[in-house]
Amino acid sequence: MIKYTNKLSFHIPGFKYINGKMLNVYIDDFIKLLTKELELIGINAFYTTPATGYYKGRSYKQEIITVFYDKEDKEVLGCFVRTVRAMREQLEQESYAYELNGEMYIYDAEEFCNLA
Repeated sequence: MIKYTNKLSFHIPGFKYINGKMLNVYIDDFIKLLTKELELIGINAFYTTPATGYYKGRSYKQEIITVFYDKEDKEVLGCFVRTVRAMREQLEQESYAYELNGEMYIYDAEEFCNLA
């Protein structure tokens, strides 16, 4: 039996707003890059859940990517941070959010990219 004691869920918006227009974000590209990052630290499985987010009176599709693990939180979160940094221009978000063991963390984009 394998038991993982930590759960990190990262919220990936499916759209970005530029000059009042809603533009698509390619979540599949994010997932491909994240998969490579996670594999580098020995995590070979995670799951995604489609969801609808609401922000500033607007709704948007998003994916919630969830990883169960037994490593250091900073090590796993670093995979998300590096992926966001690599795709920052494509994502163009004001902020990023993740859940860690039942607690929600929200960072403005600049602050998030400086983590880990």
